[in-house]
Parts: sequence; C-alpha cells; structure tokens
Amino acid sequence: MGIKKRNILLTLLAGVGAAALVLALVLNYVLAFAAAGDRHDVVSTVSSISPGVTETEYYTNNATNDDQTVVYAVNVDLLQNTLITGYKDYDTSGTWGMQRVREQAAAAEAARRVNIVAAFNGDFYNMGTGEPSGVLVMNGITVKSLTSAQEKNWFAVTEDNKAYIGTGTLPENTVEAIGGATMLIKDGQINVSESDTTKNPRTAVGIKADGNVLILSANGRQEPFSSGYTYYELAEKMLKLGCVDALNLDGGGSATYLAQYAGTDELVLANSPSDGQERSVSSSLFVVSNSEKTGVFGSAIVSPDNEVYTPGSTVEFSAIGADTAGFAMAIPEGASWQVAEGSAVKGEITEAIGAEGELAATFVAEGGAVGTATVEVVYEGKVYGSATIELQWPDELKMENSQFSLDFSEETDFGLSAYWQTRVVHLKEGDLLWNVGSTGKFEQELVWVPSVDDDGNIKYDNEGNIIYEPAKDENGNYIYENVLDENGDPIPIEIGQMSGDIFVADSEATNVTATVTAKLAHDESIAASAEVSVGVLPYVLWDFEDITDENGNVTQTAEDYYSFGDGGRFSISTAGKGEIASAKIVDASTGMVRVGEKALQINYDFTQATKNTTLGI
Repeated sequence: MGIKKRNILLTLLAGVGAAALVLALVLNYVLAFAAAGDRHDVVSTVSSISPGVTETEYYTNNATNDDQTVVYAVNVDLLQNTLITGYKDYDTSGTWGMQRVREQAAAAEAARRVNIVAAFNGDFYNMGTGEPSGVLVMNGITVKSLTSAQEKNWFAVTEDNKAYIGTGTLPENTVEAIGGATMLIKDGQINVSESDTTKNPRTAVGIKADGNVLILSANGRQEPFSSGYTYYELAEKMLKLGCVDALNLDGGGSATYLAQYAGTDELVLANSPSDGQERSVSSSLFVVSNSEKTGVFGSAIVSPDNEVYTPGSTVEFSAIGADTAGFAMAIPEGASWQVAEGSAVKGEITEAIGAEGELAATFVAEGGAVGTATVEVVYEGKVYGSATIELQWPDELKMENSQFSLDFSEETDFGLSAYWQTRVVHLKEGDLLWNVGSTGKFEQELVWVPSVDDDGNIKYDNEGNIIYEPAKDENGNYIYENVLDENGDPIPIEIGQMSGDIFVADSEATNVTATVTAKLAHDESIAASAEVSVGVLPYVLWDFEDITDENGNVTQTAEDYYSFGDGGRFSISTAGKGEIASAKIVDASTGMVRVGEKALQINYDFTQATKNTTLGI
C-alpha cells in the first residue's frame, strides 16, 4: 500500500451522518493541554483499526516541553471484539520458547481461524527459556498455572467475553489469561508511588468503567523523540483515559505493538521498539475482530493527517478505501478530491496517479498563509474521508547533538528537526540557510631549501639539479608556510560543504573543527548550531596492552596484569538474576582489535538464568 499509518477514518455507521463524524474527529485534533500531573497531551491523532477498535496516538510532554513521550492507546469494545492470548507457534503444551509478536499472531490466526487486528507483547519472562513469569491460559487451556502460594497479578477474559484484572485465583470460566507485574490502578485509584523516576518503554492493559479494554504502548529510550514513562506517569495516563483497573505488562526492549489499520489487510509495526527491531518475547495479547466483510464502501482513509508543514508547502496526499466493517476495498470510480470549505489555508489540489484502487493528490498551499488546511475525498456528493494539516513557521530548530565527529567524505543532516509548539514540522527546500564556519586553520606546505654539505656548499644531483630538503628551525622542527590564493591571501582549510540540507565532510581535511549553523530563512533568529570535527583520529582510553619497559621488552602480559574477579583490577557485574558474565583479553589475530595488539572482551550468558524475569530490558 502507498499509505502510511497516520490516518483518520470516517467510519460511516448506520444512522450516523458523515458531518457528525467529521466534527467528532476534529475535536480530537485540538491541542489538549489537560494536565496529567505535570504532563500534557501536545497533540493526538485518532486512527480506526476496525469497528469498535480505535487507536489514539498521543504526543505527551512535561511542563517545560523537554521530555516528550509518544504513546499509543487502543480502545477495544468487547461487544464487537474479543481478546485472546498467544505463545510461540500457538503451542499450548508448556514447551517454552520465544518468538516475535508478529509470528505469534500469525500462528494464532491459523490455529483459531480469527482476524487479529492488534497485537501486543505480554508477560515478563525468563530470557533463557521463554517461560512466562505469571499465569498463561489460551483458549481455555491452562498452559501455566499459579500455585496457591503465588499471589501474582493477571489479566483475564471469561467465557461471556468480559475482562478482569486481579491477583491470585483466576475468575471461574476463564478462557484467556496472561500474567503481569505491577498493579497500576486498583478500583479507580493509582496504586504506584511517584518516587520511582525510572523511565522505560511500557506496555499496559486496563479496564474502563464501561467494560471496554484499553491497551497502551509507550515508546521509550529514544530521546528526544520519546523518553518513556515512569510507572506513575503510566498509571496517571491510563486513569485519565478512563481505566478503573490497570496492569503493567513487560516493557523495555520487549514493548511491541502491531496494528491492522482500517483499509489494510496485514499487521504492521506501529510502535518504535527501543532495540531498533522487534524482539522475540514470551506470551502475547491479541485483539480479535468479530466483524465480517460487507463489500459496501464506507470510508476513505487519507494520509498524511494531523502533521505540520511550513507555509507554501506542497503536500502529497493518498487515500485507500475501506468497507463499512473496516476491510480493505478499492475506492469507487468517480471519487474525487476537494479542499474543505472551512479551511483556514486555501490552495490548489490536483489529482495524481495512485496505486490500483487508491487515490492520490497534490496539494499546494497558498504562499505565506498559516493555519489549518483540510482536504476531502468526495463520492456521489458525500465526504467519505478527510485529513487536516497545519501550515506554520517553526519556532525552534534542534540538532541531534551539539558535537559531531565525522569521517572523511561522510554525509549527515545533523539530525536537524524543526518544531512548532513542540510539534515536528516538515521543512521544504529553501526553508533553511546554512553557514559552515571557519576552522581557524590554513592550508600549509613544507618550506624547502637547498641541501648543503658540511662545508656549506649546495648539493647537486648527477644531472646538475639542486637537491632540496625540508627546512627546519633551530629546534629541529620542520617549517611550514601558508598556501596563498591568486590574491595572495591564505587559503583556509574547510571541514566540508552543504549539498542542499546535507553536509558533506571534506575528503582530505584532517583533525579540523568548525561550527555549522542552520537558520530559518523566514526568521534567522530561529537557529541551531553544532561543533563539527572532521578526520579526528581514534584515541584509546584504555589499551589493555602488555606492560613493557623502556626498551619495549614485555615485563608482564596483559592477561596477567588485567585480572578479573575478586581482588582483580576489574570486576564484571550482573543483575544478579542467574546470568553469567566473564571477560578475557583477546589479541589482534581474533579480528576484534581495532587499535593496537590486544583488547578486552566481555561476555554475558543469559541461557543459565534461573529467575522468571526479563533480563537486559
């Protein structure tokens, strides 16, 4: 599909007009600064997954807007959907193992013949074996039970498709259950302390007063994009979203959320795992849609939506179709685009070539105008889908780091981001002015002088040419002089140059540093800078080499000198949860030494872990 996930679906239900739905969704666009402690929602975007399953993506921040966390909250109506648990290959035998959430979902769909529209990681687990820490019930089969002595927390679904969160004994007629760790909310009250300030990626499940289930996934460990939540922030957010009970599931690198958005037919990764990829986990929690295809055109899902661009931008929109049950279908012939009558920013929209069954359009915002612009997909005189964007000038520019060290000819965009009211702004060509500062150094070359013999006579080669040698000062140091241009001015050493908004490091500059600055062309007071070094040679903090005397003779090997363990020069620590750690000196023959002849290798073995907890999260 040629569409990305950030969409708004106008689900046309019986008896509900499109205009009313447009109004309801527009309300979700409004900047919601309602406080949750010292945190607030900067912006929220609603996406439909299937009837009764809706995702809201929140960009949250603290009072000083310097601690952003991106959160996905999936609301599940159990009148139209249910929740089931999963495991590796949908194995209910108690043979432990690990598998990515997407593979577990595929196995569950095949085994149960269901349509999974959202999938999340589940319980904490032993990373050596994959055994879940708590209870696991799959389709009425108890895969792992709790002994009478274990008062552990759980999330369960009973035969009558009602959800419960509790501790210890499961409800009667439980058909699906999964373990969890910290009870975040109990009977409408936050159940965790504000004192723990540890932020992590999080996954949690909650039950609302109306019986609906809320599953939340928070990105983390990816500052400044998303720092994660503390337990208290997580509980506070779920309470604000209406949960009366809530349970923390596994998080960290295990936090995974996949969704099958309306108008699509496959699960896609929706969150941003902190490992940079999906991790193999123990159990999973799935949302199953009970809806069936209708084949009746119900909506057009338009992308991009609820994003910010600079005034005068050209934005490429696309739309895919969904039937009234959310299943993918082609947009009927005759559907067209228009700019909504109430748009603050006008512009031209022209149809473009899209993939089969899809619509595409190019919108050119009128130059200089700021505010919102809404585009719509219209069929037979009715609006079936829309998307709204902001046209605003950034009020802040940021580079990913304040210092960069680049290799010869390396390219970078410095991780430059533009923001308007803490929201990311898409820049267009020409929005930035760049300045690459001076290194303060000039190109130099050796000074050469005629070579003379001991008597001061100039030396000549066999062909009668004067022999030259580098000049030295009275201390024996070579003498250099600046290289001059055609005007007689010294030629500065450049660290590199800009190619559009991409910096290209010089191919020869060695160990030079200068400041690179980006300014907003619309307002040059909005700027960001970084100190950039090119061609800096690596340096060693600790070499782990053999100990030698002044003549280079080895007096003690690195293996003997750098001892480990009790009484040694180094100790390798662990989390104390059964994993094994060791260290040794390796030499260059292993191919693992970059500089010098030897290096330190540290090994961690998680396969012998004995405690039921997630290690290395």
